[in-house]
Amino acid sequence: MRRLSFGGVFRESARIFRLHFKKIIIMILLVMVPAGIVTAVSELFLLKNESVNLFLEVFSNNKSTQDEIYEAFYNAASSLVPFLLLMLVVAILSMLLPAAIARLTLDEGRRGILARYETDEAMNVVHSDDFDHVEVLSGTTYVMNAIKMLPRIAICAIIGTLIASLGFLIMFIPGMIIAVVAGLSCYFVSLTGLTFFKGLLGTGGALLKRPLMMIVYLISGAATLMTTFLFGFAFSFIPLNGTAGIAGSVAITTVTLCLSSVVSAFGSIAVSCYMINALDISGYERTESGFMEKIIRQRENPFQQ
Repeated sequence: MRRLSFGGVFRESARIFRLHFKKIIIMILLVMVPAGIVTAVSELFLLKNESVNLFLEVFSNNKSTQDEIYEAFYNAASSLVPFLLLMLVVAILSMLLPAAIARLTLDEGRRGILARYETDEAMNVVHSDDFDHVEVLSGTTYVMNAIKMLPRIAICAIIGTLIASLGFLIMFIPGMIIAVVAGLSCYFVSLTGLTFFKGLLGTGGALLKRPLMMIVYLISGAATLMTTFLFGFAFSFIPLNGTAGIAGSVAITTVTLCLSSVVSAFGSIAVSCYMINALDISGYERTESGFMEKIIRQRENPFQQ
């Protein structure tokens, strides 16, 4: 299998994004609307908590001592810890979108630049893998399939995050690389079904095959954050007061998250193209199970009769 060029990946990503834009929007709404509502409502309840506001005030004050910060955190912990755990759940749920997009990219990409072709020299014909050409499904179906994969995705991401945290304690760069591997693992798990350390090691192996995948992943993340900031800044001029203000705040948070997800969706398609290409190079093929599995082909011994 050949390595795809950056231009080839960009053109294929644009083709898939344009061709299945409606399905991608449906995926975004199914995943990000609940995530946005939960995030916004949780933040509103948290900001109304006096102990939390006191902690934020003490923490942001440069004159505060460590003892004062620890005491304020201890008083606010009963509210902060559940919120942080809820944000962890939201972050894991948000991984449903790239996981669903990875499957869409695989199904549609086999019709384009990601098609696998092998030449049978004896018969001089070109053929593709038996299980590669499948029907492109609906956006809802891809999300439902990603939900079924969520436990595997979550386990791999949590283990990777814990290892990355230890890496940051040792040195920034190793921790950063492991964090990227943990983020990319949702693509690998969605495509192969592998999880735990096999999922992380497989993701790392794919990254070694196509290092540019990490650059595209980081650029996509930066573009998404910038888009979120710009929309958040624009919506900040909308006056919000009273009960209507609470509903408006929830709506603004949700709309901002959905709009920024349109940008991240394009990046997810590009990352998926690199991941699929890396798996193809490594000898993975889609099997009857629907997942890509590494196929070990035994070479014929010319001396064996």
